[in-house]
Amino acid sequence: MANYITGKDTVISLDDVVLGCVQSLSFSTEVEMVDVTCAASNGFRQQVPGTESWSGDLNSVLREFNEAEQASNVSIMDVYTKLKNGSLVDVEYTFGGFRFSAKAYIQNVSIDSSGPSDAVTWSASLQGYTPLLLTETPVA
Repeated sequence: MANYITGKDTVISLDDVVLGCVQSLSFSTEVEMVDVTCAASNGFRQQVPGTESWSGDLNSVLREFNEAEQASNVSIMDVYTKLKNGSLVDVEYTFGGFRFSAKAYIQNVSIDSSGPSDAVTWSASLQGYTPLLLTETPVA
């Protein structure tokens, strides 16, 4: 019987530390198409696969950690520092038994305070530096 993967089965880790309180995460891959149209194509546009890229986004509740908690949590300060330093990060997305891993740069960080009774959230965008590698843990 198939297992259905829900939001509780998804995890994102940066540099081997799981991000807590993530409300949403996503990534997408893209292959740019190269135009190879020539006279022999009889006016039909022809394309072949070219370079591949990926990017991702995450949104999390803003939390402050005490000193003891800092080593086992990813904070907005950690992510912002990596953005400012131009540091590569190891990224791992886990969706049930599927695991995607790669290296990426933090492309942007933002904070949202929607209203006085809403949680303050922060978000970050990732730009892939190495290809996403997919591994799968077989369903038992």
